[in-house]
Amino acid sequence: MSIRTTRYNFEWKKVKGNHKKEKQKCIRCNNIVQYELSYDGNEFGFPGLLSYKYSKVYAYKCPICPNFEAIENEVAKAIMKG
Repeated sequence: MSIRTTRYNFEWKKVKGNHKKEKQKCIRCNNIVQYELSYDGNEFGFPGLLSYKYSKVYAYKCPICPNFEAIENEVAKAIMKG
């Protein structure tokens, strides 16, 4: 059984809608991109076989590399509402 300790993976899912930031330079890959609002979940279980996600974590993520800027859940929900 494992608990995810880092979010530098490629399991982020885009939030429905077109929620992007202004173009900026990514500090990790040095590309000029628009960070996209994405979410992932805290989970535990057996990776690849069975896992249980018990909460969502929102962030603006670089569409090219695993770099992200975490934001609070209340802020993300306000952005999704408009």
